[in-house]
Amino acid sequence: MADKITKFLHKLPPDRYAEIMQVIAMIELNNLINLDVKKMKSSEDLFRVRIGRYRIIFRASDGRNIILAVSKRDDQTYRDY
Repeated sequence: MADKITKFLHKLPPDRYAEIMQVIAMIELNNLINLDVKKMKSSEDLFRVRIGRYRIIFRASDGRNIILAVSKRDDQTYRDY
């Protein structure tokens, strides 16, 4: 994962960190059942997963999912995608 994502995750409370890491593992294993996944309008291969106020943005390509961002939902969350 990128340094920006890692820094963000380490600032989270331990319970929220564990929850988000579990979801990231599910995304990387392409196990998207029971996750709040939605395709983003800007691209055919970009998706977001909602976990309360937090969002995980990932790209699905060649059967693999690549985590692009993890952030708290605000006005800037989807700006770069």
